[in-house]
Amino acid sequence: MSKYVRPVGHPIITERGSRHTATSSTVYADYAPCYVNSGTAALQLAIQIAVRCAIEDDSNTSLKVPSEAEVIVPAYGCPDLITACVGAKVKPVLVDSCDPRSPFPGFKQIAEAISPKTVAVIAANFLGKSPELDKAQWQALRTRGARHIIEDRAQAFPFSSEEQSFFGDTVVASFGKGKPVSLLGGGMLLINRQYHHLCDFSQYNPRAVSTLERLKIEAKIAAYNLVITPAVYAQLLKVPGLNIGATSYKPPLPIVPLDQARLSWLPANAYRLENNFELRALIERLLRIVSFNYKLSLIGSSQDELYEARRMLRFPVLAESKAHRDDLLKRFHKAGIGTSAMYGKALPDMADVPLSDEVRKADFSNARSFADRLFTLPCHEDVTDETVKAIEDVLA
Repeated sequence: MSKYVRPVGHPIITERGSRHTATSSTVYADYAPCYVNSGTAALQLAIQIAVRCAIEDDSNTSLKVPSEAEVIVPAYGCPDLITACVGAKVKPVLVDSCDPRSPFPGFKQIAEAISPKTVAVIAANFLGKSPELDKAQWQALRTRGARHIIEDRAQAFPFSSEEQSFFGDTVVASFGKGKPVSLLGGGMLLINRQYHHLCDFSQYNPRAVSTLERLKIEAKIAAYNLVITPAVYAQLLKVPGLNIGATSYKPPLPIVPLDQARLSWLPANAYRLENNFELRALIERLLRIVSFNYKLSLIGSSQDELYEARRMLRFPVLAESKAHRDDLLKRFHKAGIGTSAMYGKALPDMADVPLSDEVRKADFSNARSFADRLFTLPCHEDVTDETVKAIEDVLA
C-alpha cells in the first residue's frame, strides 16, 4: 500500500513565540506545575507525595515506611502505572472494572479495596474520557480512607480552562510520543496548593539546554513529523522487527527536570489541540458511524454521557467478541487504516509486568472482557473524508 493512516499522534510544533501566552492553556489557579522527564516520572512523583502526606497524617498508625504503602490501580491500563508504583516503592492493588464495557473501577470496587495502608487511588483517564465518578463520590472515598486521589490524565491534556472539573489532589500529564500534547518526551504534575509543602519544586527547575542539544531535539521532532505522514508511515511498516506501537513494562528511571526546549514548545502545542475544532467534527462523524452499528458499542457504563468532550486521543469502540475485534483489525490494516487493540490485555495478564501469581489468578473478568473486545479508530488531522468512508465500509 502507498499510504497508511497512523493509529494516533499529531505533528509537533517547535514554536517558541509568545503569541499563545495571553491565552495560555497551561496557567493554573489552584495547582502548581512541576515539569519532569516523562509522564511516568510525574505519576511516580505524585505517588511519593501521597506517601509523604500519609506519613504526615498523625492519625495513620498502620503506615510506618513507604514500602508498606498501597496504591489502588485499575486492572485495565498502561503498564506504566505499575512502573510508577515500583519506582515509588509502593504496592499496587489492582481493582476490576465496574462493567465489561468500561476500563474504570466503580465506587464500590474502589471502596472495597481501601485498607489502612492505602495512600492513594490512581484515577486514570482513558483516551479522553474520565472515570465515571463525580466529585462527591471521590470525596466520599477520601473519607473512607483513600487519602489522596491522583488524576492521571496522560491520555487527556489537563487544560487550564478545565481546572474547575479537576478532582485529583494531583493531576498527571504526559508529553510522550502519541500523547494528546506530544513533545517526544516529558511530563507534568499539577499539585494542589494544599500539598505544595510536600514537594521541593527547586529540584525540578527546567533544565537548560545548549544550542546543539536543542537542534538535536528539533531534528528528532522533524523526523517524527515526517514519519507519521501516511506515505512515509506506510513504508515504515514494511521494515521487519520494528513492532511499532507495542506497549510493554519498562523499569522506572530517575526523576529529572524537563528541558527548557520542550517546555518552550508546550503552550503552542496545547493551544493547537484545545482549539482544534476539525478534530471535534471528526469525532462527531465517527460517533454517528459506530452508534448505528448494532454489532459495536461505545465504552463506559453511562452511555448518555459518553464522548462528551469531543477531544479524544483515539476513538474507542467495543466489538462483540475478541474474534470479531481481531477480524476487524485485520480488515482495517488491509484498508490502510491504523487501528489498535491498545494494550491487548488487562494488567494481570501482561507477562512482563511484575505482579504476584496471586494477583494474576484473581477475578478481573470485567477488565479482561474489555481488553479482549476493545479497538480504537484514528482521529487526527490525516483522517480524511476518504478515510472516514473506508472506516464506514469496513464496519458495514
